[in-house]
Amino acid sequence: MLLQRTFHGMIFCIAIILSGCAQLDIKEPNVTLLNFGTAPSSTLLGKSFVLDLKVSNPNGIPMPLSGMSYAFGLNNAKLLTGVTNDVSTIAAYGSQNISLALDINLLEIPKLLGMLNNAQNASYFFDATLNLKGLIPDLKVSQTGNLNELIKN
Repeated sequence: MLLQRTFHGMIFCIAIILSGCAQLDIKEPNVTLLNFGTAPSSTLLGKSFVLDLKVSNPNGIPMPLSGMSYAFGLNNAKLLTGVTNDVSTIAAYGSQNISLALDINLLEIPKLLGMLNNAQNASYFFDATLNLKGLIPDLKVSQTGNLNELIKN
């Protein structure tokens, strides 16, 4: 009997926690790409690029970031990827500028250079997963646009 009450109590607590999480209406953050360029460092196996972006929190609660994984591509081809844990909490209704390092494999450089030579016609995409601290699920964000406009900034 005691075991049955304990089991029912645990089920009730789990149901309360899950219903509370369902009540959180976390909106996807807004991401604005500010600039794209080459980084001064490179290695024998690759070249590095820098992507500056602004992440805005449209929620009435802080967004406690613990990390990000991201990809940048041109004309539907994923070329550059990266991860960072150099992010912090974004205040409620606040924003944060973030500089991301993007790495490319040496074998992909000719492909990237060919696409950059035709930048006026190239479209870009940026996909990121924002990892949040605690029990809040990760958030996925995407942005697309014309590379020529991004490079002009």
